[in-house]
Amino acid sequence: MDSSEDKEFMRQKMKTLLNSIPKSVFQERGKKIAELVQKEEWFQKSKCISIYLHMPHELPTSELLKLILDDDSKECFVPMIDSPNEYHSCPKKMKMVRLKNWEDLQPNFRRNKWNILEPIDTREDCGNTLDLIICPGLAFDLNNNRLGRGKGYYDRYLQKMGHSSKFIGICLKEQVVYDVPVDSYDVCMNRIFFV
Repeated sequence: MDSSEDKEFMRQKMKTLLNSIPKSVFQERGKKIAELVQKEEWFQKSKCISIYLHMPHELPTSELLKLILDDDSKECFVPMIDSPNEYHSCPKKMKMVRLKNWEDLQPNFRRNKWNILEPIDTREDCGNTLDLIICPGLAFDLNNNRLGRGKGYYDRYLQKMGHSSKFIGICLKEQVVYDVPVDSYDVCMNRIFFV
């Protein structure tokens, strides 16, 4: 198998595994990951933090999101897929947009076709201002490699950020594998946390 076949095989395996884990386990571990990450020095010192808004069968980020939004010294940013219009044929890309507070979330966000919450209004990308990016993934290994869902949104975004930000992957312990198949364009995390 080549790396793309290896990746697809691992994605299917991880999706099956995640679908078998009860919702209560995800909720419990979401609280534990928040406790773990908030002790991390990078998290404590960061002023501008990006965090994903979890989808079903993904480690919940609600507790971490609350920590960021409740801290007046931090600004919170979340991913948004920027769709090209009919006159622009470039591929879709991800940008990070500001989430001001909890009240901003309910009326101004809705689930997209992947069941991920996204803003319904137009918002500007944060540029290169992020100190910390908390990334999802289907699998991680102990060399800090990450396997995403296969669209390349995070890898392209993280490449653009370069070394100006720290990248943290968070996941369930069941998602940590011996070896994640990687290609030259895959971006490594600075650190992973799992519970």
